[in-house]
Amino acid sequence: MRDSRNLNLAIVFTQKKRDALARQWQGLRQDADFAQEQLKLLASYAMETQSRWELRSRHTTSQMLMQHNYQFLEKLESAMTMQKDVAADKDLQCTNKRLLWTQAEQRVQILQRYQQLCLEKHQAKVLKMAQKQTDEFAIQWGRIKKSKGST
Repeated sequence: MRDSRNLNLAIVFTQKKRDALARQWQGLRQDADFAQEQLKLLASYAMETQSRWELRSRHTTSQMLMQHNYQFLEKLESAMTMQKDVAADKDLQCTNKRLLWTQAEQRVQILQRYQQLCLEKHQAKVLKMAQKQTDEFAIQWGRIKKSKGST
């Protein structure tokens, strides 16, 4: 009984840990999605800005204004590179957390299978004891009937 209680506690503890990992994984997944959205937004803005400046460059535009545009596009490209790194980092964190969650889920399943196996063994033992008692009672009953019949 005590071992069963300890096993139940272990299962509950492991389930709570698994559930906490699932919540953390979900949060990281949202962060990773947000990082990807930010990257898409920067890329979209860069393409829009580039196309606007291509139209302006066909007309007379001062050298200083064009230089400013190129510097701005370089900074935008740098921001996109940093955002790619952030997105990749978030994806890696998410993958690692998912792996930890998978391992925790496997531990829960193993403990639950072990608990089921212990329960089946206990039930088999109880059934065997009941059968033994029934057999012993039948033997006793047979002896009593035999002794009554021979007297």
